[in-house]
Amino acid sequence: MTTIEDLEAQLREGLDRGVDRDIVTVYGDQLQAVDDPRGELIAIDLEIEQSGSTPLLVRRRDELIDTWLGTQRPNGVIRYGFLELDATSADPVEQVRLAFGSNAARFTRSVTAVGPPKMLRDTVAAIAEAPRPFLSRVTLRMWSEKDTPAIPSTSNFTLATPALKCLELDARKLFDRFEHPALRRLRISGFDAIASLHDLPELTELDLALHCHLATTRAAPPDNLFARIGDGMPKLTALELSRNEPGYLDPHTLGGDTPLFAWLHRLGCRDRLERLTLPTPRDPAHITFLRTALRSMPVLRELTFARVVEADRPTLSTFSREGLTIKT
Repeated sequence: MTTIEDLEAQLREGLDRGVDRDIVTVYGDQLQAVDDPRGELIAIDLEIEQSGSTPLLVRRRDELIDTWLGTQRPNGVIRYGFLELDATSADPVEQVRLAFGSNAARFTRSVTAVGPPKMLRDTVAAIAEAPRPFLSRVTLRMWSEKDTPAIPSTSNFTLATPALKCLELDARKLFDRFEHPALRRLRISGFDAIASLHDLPELTELDLALHCHLATTRAAPPDNLFARIGDGMPKLTALELSRNEPGYLDPHTLGGDTPLFAWLHRLGCRDRLERLTLPTPRDPAHITFLRTALRSMPVLRELTFARVVEADRPTLSTFSREGLTIKT
């Protein structure tokens, strides 16, 4: 018979993308069998998803959450017995400590925190104080930056988050060095949010915007930045660069003055890239740069262009080749 521990291991595998309905149904049944309030809570969430909410279900759901967590609920969303913590209030550290001091500590699925360097440093330290077996997604947005990275070491954080699959950073000079054996997806706004990326053996997807709209200062990325993309990331096969239109504003004009298309041929991971997403090239020079870069991407099978208008399609279709799908 599949045990609760077996089911939890299966849930952890894909928890950053969502909850597998079939697995969580059996998981909820087994929790109810041992009188864990999360079991009935899961059953109610599944019923609401399938048939819609009713006042009776909402009232019973609140009762179960009170039984599980008490009256001081952490801020965020509770769904299928897991907490998605929203620590974007005036004091994210307090919100994190409240969550990790409650019965939700073990079952926190994600953390989102926003604040200045010291607050984020303390937030990461609070996460790292104990094992977080279901924490699969962390999002950190830093309002300002210092001359040196706010967090010099992440070794304790890495040890505490064995199931972390997705990390999102919107910052400049947040981490000095970042390593993680399980991370699969990394989204960065700010080329120096992490000063040194090493040892990400499971990373398959990187979404990079060169600049951070929250930054108080601007600096050009180093000339060798693209050449370093892929170092210590042997499984990196998907690269998203579409947010790098010229400029410094969210959501997609974060490329600053960097000549994105002229740098594509420098990509350190170009020989193993399978999926690449770019802004739509319209300048003739950008089109030429892209054609040159594509010759050094032998296994690329999917090239996606963002924010395409009808007039772009004839030119974009010329990038097609055998084994390469163009998406617009």
